[in-house]
Amino acid sequence: MNLGAARPEPWLAAVFEGSGALLWWNVETGASGGEIWDEARADAWIRAPRVTAFARAAALASWREAWWPASELAGIAPLDPRLLAAERAVALAALDGVTDDDRAAARAFADLAFWTAQLGPLDELDGSVFEEAGVAVSADLARLADGYGVGPADAPAPRPHDYALAAAGRAPAAALASGSAPVDPGAVPQGAVDAFARIEWRLTATMTLEVEVGAAPVIGPPPSVALAARVGPVEVPLSRAAGVWTGRVENAGGLLALPEQQRAVRLVAEGFDPLPGVRPETLRRIAQDWS
Repeated sequence: MNLGAARPEPWLAAVFEGSGALLWWNVETGASGGEIWDEARADAWIRAPRVTAFARAAALASWREAWWPASELAGIAPLDPRLLAAERAVALAALDGVTDDDRAAARAFADLAFWTAQLGPLDELDGSVFEEAGVAVSADLARLADGYGVGPADAPAPRPHDYALAAAGRAPAAALASGSAPVDPGAVPQGAVDAFARIEWRLTATMTLEVEVGAAPVIGPPPSVALAARVGPVEVPLSRAAGVWTGRVENAGGLLALPEQQRAVRLVAEGFDPLPGVRPETLRRIAQDWS
């Protein structure tokens, strides 16, 4: 049995799966809906406003973790991973018995412990999910986590993170061929690449293919991603440093024999399944409205 609005495209859907039912929220329109496959189990929770409020909070935290379009170019600041982990952990703790996964809250608190070890404890807990759960300070989070067997981690002092795009360290060689394309945010994990950057490539007179694309700004360590660019049939492994991904391969002169339309460039991330149809401008609008 379906409820409410139809389920949106996957990249617009904040989803929570509970016992006997799945709920979703469209992050672009705010519309909500769901699917019930076991009424007896779902009736125990699905019509309780307080419960569905926590379900929505958990779903939205997971969506922002997956799709938030942090960008230097668009002026969209990165989200604090500690806050996302805390929101999800508090919401899932309030949903104990609602999900069939009895380790969901424990894993969320373990994520929070990891990020506080990297960045230090949260100074402020601002948000309706914390207020609704009666969580006001970091000590409240620690008490909740302890109930799931997750203890505090030693937290090193946070260190500044360089968000600026790197300036070129040398004058570029003359190019025999070059091109660019916009980033497809559905082709790479969130936090890897600036969603509004362009992928730039050039083939030098020494037949070296060089590629560059802006990295997404992050708080804390960047995600570990094996990223490469493909210019036509040539794959260029990329490495991230100082806010930019760069890479180069030698002996790429075969590109000159290809017609221009076969020199298209795109990004590929190892182990990541691309999701077609993601619209950067829609993500920009959602992020701006969230602010």
